[in-house]
Amino acid sequence: MTPETVTLPQHLPRSLRELTPAQARLCLQAEQFLREGSGLEKNALTGKGLLIACSGGCDSTALLFILLCLKNRLGCRLTVAHLDHCLRPESAVEADHVRRLCALLDLPCSVGREDVAARARQHGIGIEEAARDARYAFLEKARQEHACDFIATAHHLNDLAEDVLMRLLRGTGWPALGGMEAFCTDRQLIRPLLVTERNKLETFLAESAIGWCEDASNADPAYLRNRIRADFLPLFLRENPAFLTSIAGLWRLARTDAEHWTSAEENILSSLKKTTSAKDSLESFSEHKEGTAPLSPPPAFPGYDKKQDILLPKKHLASAGKALRLRLYKRCLEKLGTGQALLEGLEKLDAVWLRNEGGKTIQFPGGKTATITGGNILFSRG
Repeated sequence: MTPETVTLPQHLPRSLRELTPAQARLCLQAEQFLREGSGLEKNALTGKGLLIACSGGCDSTALLFILLCLKNRLGCRLTVAHLDHCLRPESAVEADHVRRLCALLDLPCSVGREDVAARARQHGIGIEEAARDARYAFLEKARQEHACDFIATAHHLNDLAEDVLMRLLRGTGWPALGGMEAFCTDRQLIRPLLVTERNKLETFLAESAIGWCEDASNADPAYLRNRIRADFLPLFLRENPAFLTSIAGLWRLARTDAEHWTSAEENILSSLKKTTSAKDSLESFSEHKEGTAPLSPPPAFPGYDKKQDILLPKKHLASAGKALRLRLYKRCLEKLGTGQALLEGLEKLDAVWLRNEGGKTIQFPGGKTATITGGNILFSRG
């Protein structure tokens, strides 16, 4: 539906009692996921503020009503945020639609506007990346302005399946291949509908005669996600009608494995924080026999900066299998800043370490390096 033709009934549901049994079940399933499957603490939303990202489309409109009907059970207060990306002529009308909807529901609403095309040109990035950056920057600003604790987005199970296929195309490793998180701690972002199929959201709105805006750009084949949605996902569903259920299972398994690997990584990385100075790093950098001089740092490094260097000692590497070592390399490089380390580079570093090629330096994107000395690995940047 275009913004001009979107209709709203005279009565809008605001509680579970006003819903059909099927609608109420969907809400309760979302509540259960928030409490038990999302990664949030069971009562994490009690007394908290929740900012709902609402585009006016089907998914986010359904999210808005689901959370509104769960508000008292969750014990949270709601605020709505909408960003006009200025990419389509009708975007301003969509923003007005969200304002009108929130006014009818007595919900505070924050509406922003940004020329995303200009942002893309200014930063030399694609429209999708610029839109994503602008949207999350706006949402974080609105979250702080309204003293909210979390941001809720309407990503659902179909979105998750698309995300998994896109990660597969990029060669993403496990467990990240399982798809986006339900709770992102770095952005305080939650996805209450992540294991809910999209057609259930359409049915939810239809049963209350609630209209929504259709974004024409969602059908534009110029964007990879749209091609995945229109071409790839239907092929998988044709071969396996239960493919979305399989994706939900894959996601749960990935979360379980991610917890395991994160714990194993942190057990080692937390011990590295005990190094308090560049001198300590230098002294512990080389293992040497009593009465012999320690190995000198490689010439490529004129000095050690404790703020930039990370030392991964031999004793930790020797007790770790390859799967854990590769993850440790990746985490250490990520801690040094931007620049994505690819599998080829990580495996090359591991092979050099196994051969104990002292003084050997491996280059990584972002000006980052890893140097082998005395069985240890020193990660540095700049």
